[in-house]
Amino acid sequence: MRGGHTVTKVFTSSGPLYGKVREIDKVIEGNTFLFYSVGYDESGKILREVNDKGIILFYNYGADGKILGKTVEMPTGAKLLEVLKSNEISLLRSVEQAQNPDAKSDALQRLGNFYIHEMADPSKALDLLPFMSKPMQRFNIKWQL
Repeated sequence: MRGGHTVTKVFTSSGPLYGKVREIDKVIEGNTFLFYSVGYDESGKILREVNDKGIILFYNYGADGKILGKTVEMPTGAKLLEVLKSNEISLLRSVEQAQNPDAKSDALQRLGNFYIHEMADPSKALDLLPFMSKPMQRFNIKWQL
């Protein structure tokens, strides 16, 4: 994701959570994507982390407060679909908001890459080819199939 910036949200209330990261978002062409979020207990220990793919990492602690282990939960069904749909909507919005043919073609290529790599639906990426104004972008999408 290029051409954007990162927004990091932290806890601002006093206590053990002060200054700790809550969420990191990527903002690209006015569209916000969740990149990372984290949950803590009252003492400031990490309980879970969620990445941009919806994968959740849970932390397990012993009585002494030390990490005993971590558990990974892969996104399934509704969770995964929710993450994918949210990202698709943001990418579609960037296509709609493109101000010129080159910007629209760039946005379409990002959407095509998303369909190929994230949604595993190359037919949707192929449907975008006629609308891409740059030949190299059309080639790049076809090459990835």
